[in-house]
Amino acid sequence: DYSRARFNLEQSCEKWEDYGRNADLAISLVFLGEIAMFEGDPIRAERFFETAISPFREVKDYPFVGMVIRRLGQLALKKGQLHQAITLIRESLVYNWEVHDYRGIGACLAAFAAVSMEQRQYEHAANLFGVVNAFFQSTHIPLLPFDQYEGERNENQLRAQLDKAVFEKAWSSGLAMPWQRAVESSLKEAEV
Repeated sequence: DYSRARFNLEQSCEKWEDYGRNADLAISLVFLGEIAMFEGDPIRAERFFETAISPFREVKDYPFVGMVIRRLGQLALKKGQLHQAITLIRESLVYNWEVHDYRGIGACLAAFAAVSMEQRQYEHAANLFGVVNAFFQSTHIPLLPFDQYEGERNENQLRAQLDKAVFEKAWSSGLAMPWQRAVESSLKEAEV
């Protein structure tokens, strides 16, 4: 019920502003941004995320910093700004890696799979989706709802794009790859 959630979050924003609680306000803004993403309103989502990032940086809430930066990267990818998307997703991965935010790490790998799809590197994308699948099976940490939605949507598109045998081979290779190696590889590739 996005309408009701938005109403309640807007009320919470007013309260947090009244109390001068910027970090709490930023959390409400992130959820408003998530709603906007689900509703397909990237302009409004971007505005919420950009407003939320400074308060998180001020209180050094790096898991939220990483998440917001990833969202901005995902939005850049949707706008066709590939270089900007890669830069932001890499920055998010660095934050998540440094604070051992495994949910964020897995979500960044899934976002890099989406980048690979945009670059028409479909086998590499399938490989990364295999890594992500194995990663979440081993950690038992679920993705955030929007990351889950995006990952499933992208993976389904990829399966339709690739020959089944090619997809399965790349996917299986990803399942067997240590996720730490996938992170290191993604960070190196994103530097280029």
